[in-house]
Amino acid sequence: MRLVVVDLLEAVDLLDLVEGVEELLRFVAAVLEQLAEGFRFTEGPIWQRAGYLLFSDPNANTIYRWHPVEGLSVFRSPSGYAGADLAEYGQPGSNGLTLDGEGRLTLCEHGNHRIARLERDGSETVLVDRYEGRRLDRKSTRLNSSHA
Repeated sequence: MRLVVVDLLEAVDLLDLVEGVEELLRFVAAVLEQLAEGFRFTEGPIWQRAGYLLFSDPNANTIYRWHPVEGLSVFRSPSGYAGADLAEYGQPGSNGLTLDGEGRLTLCEHGNHRIARLERDGSETVLVDRYEGRRLDRKSTRLNSSHA
């Protein structure tokens, strides 16, 4: 799997899009470019204020970091499951990356069946892994809200 490479301004010319969408795309001057390739499946991209992108490859159980100058590196592995029976899971790794109100990374861990937060010191805090006494199913969507 590859991260998408498309010049959206050219794509607008190729596609007969609804009037207004083209103007919006031109206004934001969005250009997508390929950052890296060779992944199994990518999910949960999130831009960090420190100037880098994080994204998951749940199938590889890895979170990658891409920096405009430093390029691609592994940010966290394993990213969602540390058990010995890894082969039992099609997507054991993290998914659904987001930031909490303090800028800490929260991640849905498929294989661990939980939502966790990565603390500034590198430790991990489990936010939820059970509801009404039952273990969570595999979670991939996370929403942060000022009301929650």
